[in-house]
Amino acid sequence: MAQENSTLKQDLRLQLLRIRDQMGKTELTTEALIRHERLGLLLKSLKQDGTILCGYAAIRNEISVDAVMNRWLKMGGRLALPRFVNARYELAEVMDLSADLVPGKHGIPEPVARCPVIKEDCVDVWVVPGVGFDAHKYRLGYGKGIYDTLLKNSKGYKIGVGYEFQRVQTVFPESHDIKMDDIFLVSA
Repeated sequence: MAQENSTLKQDLRLQLLRIRDQMGKTELTTEALIRHERLGLLLKSLKQDGTILCGYAAIRNEISVDAVMNRWLKMGGRLALPRFVNARYELAEVMDLSADLVPGKHGIPEPVARCPVIKEDCVDVWVVPGVGFDAHKYRLGYGKGIYDTLLKNSKGYKIGVGYEFQRVQTVFPESHDIKMDDIFLVSA
């Protein structure tokens, strides 16, 4: 059964990535995310001064959350992004998206070495990309377990971000998969 679910999960991942990879780049999705009523209310309700938001650098037609992260910084919030160091991912604080990111592992923009480390359990809100999301708020990623590892010790509020077509009945969750607290999906 576990092997069958793993195969179904991989097939689903490939199918959803194929659809997303065929999409054209669009900034409309970023604006739709910013205007997303529940996300806007959540961000406004948080005490931005000192509150840590963990974002991500979009790849492969993921929804860019750069505008959300820039707005967060302007409101006085602290921002963290993942970076690859010593064969594992860690979080580092970013003050300026245009100055503090360089191409990292797999060409994904990540914080430069001078950016200080932030422990995962200090993050208040996570904005996490996904390949798919199900009705139980489980997230399907690329299959490397990067976010599952980063999220496993965090009590922060976890928000999965994607497109409406990424909503599926099940992502075939396994014991190591981390459930999101909320999911924000926008039309492609």
